[in-house]
Amino acid sequence: MAPVNRQKAQDSKAAAADIWDEAQLEAALKRLDKLHVQARLLRTTIPRMTQPLTTSTTPSELYRLLMKSVAEAHKEIQDFKELMSDAESKKVLERAKKSHKDNPRGLSPGTL
Repeated sequence: MAPVNRQKAQDSKAAAADIWDEAQLEAALKRLDKLHVQARLLRTTIPRMTQPLTTSTTPSELYRLLMKSVAEAHKEIQDFKELMSDAESKKVLERAKKSHKDNPRGLSPGTL
Protein backbone atom coordinates (compact mmCIF):
# COMPACT_ATOMS: atom_id res chain seq x y z
CA MET A 1 0.00 0.00 0.00
CA ALA A 2 2.85 2.39 0.77
CA PRO A 3 4.29 2.30 -2.79
CA VAL A 4 0.91 3.37 -4.21
CA ASN A 5 0.68 6.29 -1.78
CA ARG A 6 4.26 7.24 -2.55
CA GLN A 7 3.50 7.23 -6.29
CA LYS A 8 0.40 9.41 -5.76
CA ALA A 9 2.47 11.86 -3.72
CA GLN A 10 5.10 12.02 -6.46
CA ASP A 11 2.41 12.54 -9.12
CA SER A 12 0.82 15.37 -7.14
CA LYS A 13 4.23 17.01 -6.61
CA ALA A 14 4.92 16.78 -10.36
CA ALA A 15 1.52 18.29 -11.14
CA ALA A 16 2.09 21.10 -8.65
CA ALA A 17 5.52 21.82 -10.14
CA ASP A 18 3.92 21.95 -13.59
CA ILE A 19 1.55 24.78 -12.61
CA TRP A 20 3.14 28.19 -13.12
CA ASP A 21 2.10 31.30 -11.25
CA GLU A 22 1.48 34.67 -12.90
CA ALA A 23 5.05 35.90 -12.39
CA GLN A 24 6.51 32.81 -14.05
CA LEU A 25 4.11 33.14 -16.97
CA GLU A 26 4.96 36.82 -17.44
CA ALA A 27 8.69 36.07 -17.34
CA ALA A 28 8.17 33.31 -19.91
CA LEU A 29 6.22 35.69 -22.17
CA LYS A 30 8.98 38.30 -21.92
CA ARG A 31 11.57 35.69 -22.85
CA LEU A 32 9.49 34.49 -25.80
CA ASP A 33 8.99 38.07 -26.93
CA LYS A 34 12.73 38.69 -26.78
CA LEU A 35 13.36 35.53 -28.81
CA HIS A 36 10.74 36.61 -31.34
CA VAL A 37 12.24 40.09 -31.75
CA GLN A 38 15.76 38.72 -32.15
CA ALA A 39 14.58 36.12 -34.68
CA ARG A 40 12.83 38.81 -36.72
CA LEU A 41 15.96 40.97 -36.69
CA LEU A 42 17.96 38.04 -38.06
CA ARG A 43 15.81 38.15 -41.20
CA THR A 44 17.64 41.30 -42.27
CA THR A 45 21.14 40.10 -41.39
CA ILE A 46 22.38 39.43 -44.92
CA PRO A 47 21.01 42.64 -46.44
CA ARG A 48 22.62 44.63 -43.61
CA MET A 49 25.91 42.75 -44.10
CA THR A 50 25.99 43.49 -47.84
CA GLN A 51 24.84 47.12 -47.56
CA PRO A 52 28.45 48.46 -47.55
CA LEU A 53 28.92 46.93 -51.01
CA THR A 54 26.67 49.59 -52.48
CA THR A 55 27.78 52.62 -50.48
CA SER A 56 31.56 52.34 -50.24
CA THR A 57 33.72 54.53 -52.44
CA THR A 58 37.17 53.04 -51.86
CA PRO A 59 38.34 49.45 -51.41
CA SER A 60 39.74 50.18 -47.95
CA GLU A 61 36.45 51.74 -46.84
CA LEU A 62 34.56 48.81 -48.33
CA TYR A 63 36.71 46.33 -46.42
CA ARG A 64 36.40 48.24 -43.14
CA LEU A 65 32.61 48.61 -43.37
CA LEU A 66 32.12 45.05 -44.56
CA MET A 67 34.17 43.63 -41.68
CA LYS A 68 32.28 45.82 -39.23
CA SER A 69 28.89 44.67 -40.54
CA VAL A 70 29.99 41.01 -40.51
CA ALA A 71 31.20 41.33 -36.90
CA GLU A 72 27.90 42.93 -35.86
CA ALA A 73 25.93 40.19 -37.62
CA HIS A 74 28.05 37.52 -35.95
CA LYS A 75 27.36 39.04 -32.53
CA GLU A 76 23.60 39.15 -33.21
CA ILE A 77 23.61 35.50 -34.25
CA GLN A 78 25.65 34.49 -31.20
CA ASP A 79 23.32 36.41 -28.88
CA PHE A 80 20.30 34.67 -30.41
CA LYS A 81 21.94 31.24 -30.16
CA GLU A 82 22.81 31.84 -26.50
CA LEU A 83 19.30 32.98 -25.65
CA MET A 84 17.72 30.12 -27.60
CA SER A 85 19.91 27.45 -25.98
CA ASP A 86 19.64 28.94 -22.48
CA ALA A 87 18.20 26.52 -19.90
CA GLU A 88 15.33 28.87 -19.10
CA SER A 89 14.40 29.22 -22.79
CA LYS A 90 14.45 25.45 -23.21
CA LYS A 91 12.19 25.13 -20.17
CA VAL A 92 9.73 27.70 -21.56
CA LEU A 93 9.69 26.12 -25.03
CA GLU A 94 9.23 22.64 -23.58
CA ARG A 95 6.30 23.89 -21.52
CA ALA A 96 4.79 25.48 -24.63
CA LYS A 97 5.11 22.20 -26.54
CA LYS A 98 3.51 20.26 -23.69
CA SER A 99 0.72 22.81 -23.36
CA HIS A 100 0.08 22.69 -27.11
CA LYS A 101 0.03 18.90 -27.06
CA ASP A 102 -2.41 18.82 -24.13
CA ASN A 103 -4.71 21.53 -25.48
CA PRO A 104 -4.13 22.45 -29.15
CA ARG A 105 -7.10 24.90 -29.31
CA GLY A 106 -7.34 24.73 -33.07
CA LEU A 107 -3.64 25.25 -33.74
CA SER A 108 -2.20 23.22 -36.57
CA PRO A 109 0.27 20.46 -35.59
CA GLY A 110 3.25 22.12 -37.26
CA THR A 111 3.04 25.44 -35.43
CA LEU A 112 5.34 24.47 -32.54
